[in-house]
Amino acid sequence: MVLRADWQEISDRISQLIARAWLDSDLNERLIADPRRTLEEEGIEIPEGVEVNIDQSTYNWSIGSEGSNVVWRIPLPPKPADISEEQLSAWTRGTLAPEIEAMIPACC
Repeated sequence: MVLRADWQEISDRISQLIARAWLDSDLNERLIADPRRTLEEEGIEIPEGVEVNIDQSTYNWSIGSEGSNVVWRIPLPPKPADISEEQLSAWTRGTLAPEIEAMIPACC
C-alpha cells in the first residue's frame, strides 16, 4: 500500500474526528461500531481491501496486514484529562495551539 499524497490532510481530519468523538458520545459510539462507514460519512475515502479498526487502548496508529487484508488501526483512547472541551472544540475547527495538538492522536 502506498501512502496517498494527501495523507497528512487525512491524518489531520481523522485527528479532528477523534477530538469530536471525545466531545460527542454518539459519534464516539458510531466510530467504534462501524469505523469505515463513519469515516466515509465524514468524506474520508477508504480504499478497497483496507480494514479499519478502532483501538481504544493506545495512542499509536498502525498499518499492517492480516492475511490478504491491509489493517489500519486508529487509536481512540480516553480523552486526556488535561485537555479542555474548549481546546478540543478549537482543534475540530483547526485553530488549536501546537502544544495541545500534539496531545491528540495523529498519524505519521
